[in-house]
Amino acid sequence: MTGVLWVAGRDNRLAALIKRLFYEAFFIARKPEFTRFGMLLWLSYTTGPVFADTPDDMEAFYSIYPAVKHTHLLLIAVSVTLLLVRFVLKERQSPLMARKWLKITPHIVDTFLLLSGLLLCVLIKQYPFVDTWLTEKILAVVAYILLAFMAMRSDRNRLFRVFALIGALGWIVYAAKLAHFKQAVLIG
Repeated sequence: MTGVLWVAGRDNRLAALIKRLFYEAFFIARKPEFTRFGMLLWLSYTTGPVFADTPDDMEAFYSIYPAVKHTHLLLIAVSVTLLLVRFVLKERQSPLMARKWLKITPHIVDTFLLLSGLLLCVLIKQYPFVDTWLTEKILAVVAYILLAFMAMRSDRNRLFRVFALIGALGWIVYAAKLAHFKQAVLIG
């Protein structure tokens, strides 16, 4: 858990939350293959890569991968939907934008989106800066974040914010294309 504590910094509540989520996700699962696979992921996190040596390990991989992948896709859809809803509410200057849940929910969704993406990288054994398509996808996600930030927080005129939103959506579509075809276009 040294990596979790390093990410959490000095906030012990965040470290405890991450530990609890990790524990619940991999060790309290009802099916034994999930628990065994969780142990493999834990070992690969703490000691380096652990490869599936037995058919049971591969069976656990094939049973958890679709769930993680579909969770990741669902979180993407929720994240983009929240961006669009918040953008429309901001443009209409709705009092709903002052609601606390509307400010916090996108950050929670995006955090779980990032965690599911990292878990997918571990599951398929492909990593940024090693596989060019994944590096390019990370850069596309960074561009999406920057343009979405500009669309939501910019004090410029409405046309600028609309074009920033369209650009953000374009980068998400490009990231989806990269994830589907796994072939880099810009880098190489």
